[in-house]
Amino acid sequence: MGVNFSKVCKHFSARYINVLRCDKNLTLFKDVKLITKDQSTFSKDIIYIGNMSFVESKINDAIGATFILINDSKFPLEKLPKNDLNVIELKDSEDIYEIFNYTRDLFLEDIEIVRETSTLLNAAIMDNGLDYIIKVASEILCNPIIIVDINYKILANSTLDDITDKYWRKNIKKGYCSYDFISEIKKMKDMQIGIKSNEPFEVVCKGSPVIKLVSVIKIGNTHVGNIILLSCKRKLLPKDNELLVLTSKIVAAEMKKDSFYKNTKNIAYERIIYDILDGKLSNKEVFNERIKNSNAKFPKRISVFVFDISNYSSYRRQSNYLTDTFNLLFPLKDLVYYKDNIILINDNEKVDEPLQEQEKLKEFLTENKIYLGISKEFSNMIECQKYYFQSIKAIKIGKIRNPKDFIINYRDIQFYDLLSLKSDELNYEEYYHPALSKLKEYDKINKTDFYNTLFVYLKNNQSIQNTSDELLIHRNTTRYRIQKIVDVTHLDVLDNEDMFNIYVSYKIADYLEKFKRYSKV
Repeated sequence: MGVNFSKVCKHFSARYINVLRCDKNLTLFKDVKLITKDQSTFSKDIIYIGNMSFVESKINDAIGATFILINDSKFPLEKLPKNDLNVIELKDSEDIYEIFNYTRDLFLEDIEIVRETSTLLNAAIMDNGLDYIIKVASEILCNPIIIVDINYKILANSTLDDITDKYWRKNIKKGYCSYDFISEIKKMKDMQIGIKSNEPFEVVCKGSPVIKLVSVIKIGNTHVGNIILLSCKRKLLPKDNELLVLTSKIVAAEMKKDSFYKNTKNIAYERIIYDILDGKLSNKEVFNERIKNSNAKFPKRISVFVFDISNYSSYRRQSNYLTDTFNLLFPLKDLVYYKDNIILINDNEKVDEPLQEQEKLKEFLTENKIYLGISKEFSNMIECQKYYFQSIKAIKIGKIRNPKDFIINYRDIQFYDLLSLKSDELNYEEYYHPALSKLKEYDKINKTDFYNTLFVYLKNNQSIQNTSDELLIHRNTTRYRIQKIVDVTHLDVLDNEDMFNIYVSYKIADYLEKFKRYSKV
């Protein structure tokens, strides 16, 4: 609150020709006055408005003063004395009385903001809850407000009658944002840039004429949600930014109270999941108490399913397609949205068949480019964060190894996860079996395919028949190649330890080669 020079410059941004700014001056102005012909003294906390011709001869004595000047004498601004002045230069065609009134509007707006701030703070100390705060803020801002948490669950909102945006009306009726909606929101440039800022930012959505002003809600330095002002009743005003920031701070204070969570639907289960995944719930006694108070139940045999929807596109999809399909594939299961992914704590005791056999799920994931990472099985829910990271690693490594495989079990990529634990200085190529280098060099000179042949041979447990089938060659050709490989490398194919070391070298080489290609994309 308060009128400073930066605020004045912003107010005149579409009208001024030039600005002379003193970076030392942080004054909050208390009034605006017109310059008179005989005026000789100037206060630092007053904005003076007049013609350049009035002040040319006396501005040398105006140390630290602030002027809005209509340059009727074409006096170059750079020739003004360097005595801590703030000056906004306007065209000589401007009307001095109109400029005075336009500047005065800033002070009237500031008075109004002070009054409205007092009303908001009064609503906060009355301790009537989040809904009351939103009601008061909405009345002050003359537009409806919606509050969502970091995972886009709707925590509070203005009355539905005031909200004309069709998408938000649907979300409010459900009590949460659909996965389809979240997926599209996350891709918007306005959201990606604005969410990192401490200032409110405008968002324009396709298919809706309603402009939104969004302010992040933070508890300490942690982003916990967003407050959204919708321009349903009137256009957004500059003062809305300041008032929305204050409202977000008041909401943050309210969200810190435990009583707030009692007013939300199915929040207890989700809070437990979020706190475990965030590493905030690791004490067994506290965990058991939370479970008891929330009536939440967790199975004895668990896996964490993480669905990466970052590549999903709702183009040519019916409304809520993603959400409806997930509910169809996983009926009666609690899915939560966490850090841009959909999370499922899966009860393995109720799985009738292996996940890979569920063709409908595989088809759905492949068609929509959604990756599913599956952790190893565990039984202690308090360890869920560790297994969540397994699922994340499964997706990350799976995209590198085989981007066409949309279901990745951590147990299948655990070996490659070990490679990610290497130091930056470690060069794995130094640990390759020397036979591989010999075969690569031999293939290069003789245009053969012995390097790949040996890999397929080891992968198939040294079966001539299976190797021949995979390479689409005759068994005698396979035998010939294996013998030539032995001649070139002097390997003993009956030495299990040596064959194991070679196979590990192959696996490392294959993964690192794919990783290099993936990193360039």
